[in-house]
Amino acid sequence: MSTFPGPLVEFPGVSVDRFDGENRENSVFFLSHCHTDHMIRVFERIRGKLDNVYVDSTFLCKSYEDFPSRSVSTKTIVDLIEEWTAKSEEHIVWLKTPAHYGSEFLFKEIHKRTRMPLHIEPWNMADYAYIPDMDGVFTVDEKQSQIHACWKPGCPVVRSNGKKVRKILPTAMFWTNWKESRDFVKMTNFNIRVCYSSHSSMRELRDFITFLRPASVKLNVIQESKKTEMYNALRKILAQVDADKEKEVAEDPAAETPAAEEPEIISFKNIKFRDKQDVEFSMNSEEEPDEAPTFIPKRKKR
Repeated sequence: MSTFPGPLVEFPGVSVDRFDGENRENSVFFLSHCHTDHMIRVFERIRGKLDNVYVDSTFLCKSYEDFPSRSVSTKTIVDLIEEWTAKSEEHIVWLKTPAHYGSEFLFKEIHKRTRMPLHIEPWNMADYAYIPDMDGVFTVDEKQSQIHACWKPGCPVVRSNGKKVRKILPTAMFWTNWKESRDFVKMTNFNIRVCYSSHSSMRELRDFITFLRPASVKLNVIQESKKTEMYNALRKILAQVDADKEKEVAEDPAAETPAAEEPEIISFKNIKFRDKQDVEFSMNSEEEPDEAPTFIPKRKKR
C-alpha cells in the first residue's frame, strides 16, 4: 500500500499518485502506474476536469484492438513452465522477454507460483539491487534454477546440448488482429509464443480516454509507420468524448459545467527550487529521447 502523501516539496503545485486531501489544491497530477493504492478513486472526481492526459499509445491501432488480460496470459505462461519443468531436472525453460525491462510483474508471478528463482546474468542482477519487491525472484547461479530469463545468447545451461529447452516468448506485437475467440498460444517445435502485453490495447485506451473526458490527449509513443492511423484513431475517440458531453447536456442542461476561472499556468520557468543546502537535486542523465512526443492540439471549447 502506497503511503506517499503526494506533494513534491521540490516542485510546488505537483502531486504524484495521490489525488485527495491537500493534493486537491495542486494543479498538476502524475500517476506513475495503475495500481489501486496509487489511484486514491480519484477518477470520478477528476472526470471531465483534466486539461491534458498523457497516454502510452504503443498499441493505439486497429490491429491491436484487444489482448488477453495480463492475469490470464501470466497463468498460461506459468502453466507451460510447470508442465515442462516437472518432467525432469534436464527440462529447462528459457523465457525470452521482448525488452530488458517491463516484465517484472511476470517474473514475480512465476517465482511465486513455481517457488523457483529465475536465472539472470550478474550484470542484469544489478538492475534490481535496489528494488525490495524483487528480492528472491532471481539468482545468478545458473545451476539453481530450471527457469532462465537471461538474455541472448543465453547462459551456458541454455546452450548446453544436454538440456531439453523449451523457449517461451511473451509477445504482443506478434498478435495482430487478435480476438477473444482465438487462441493466444502458438507452438512451433520447442518455441512457444504467448500473447502477453504490458501496454494497453486500443480498446483499453479508448475506454480510459472516453471515461476521463480530458480536453486534450498527448501520445507518448508514436510509430512512424502508423502515425496517421494513430492520430486518426485519437481524433475519433475525442469526437466520441464531445458527442457524449453534448448528449448529456441535451438530456440534462444542468449537467453543463459553468466556465471555470483561468487556472494559474505552472511551468518549470516559475517553479522555485529549494536551496541546495536543503535538498540535493541533480539531473545527471546525458541521454536524450529518440524523438520528442508529438502533440494533439487542444480542441477549442464550444
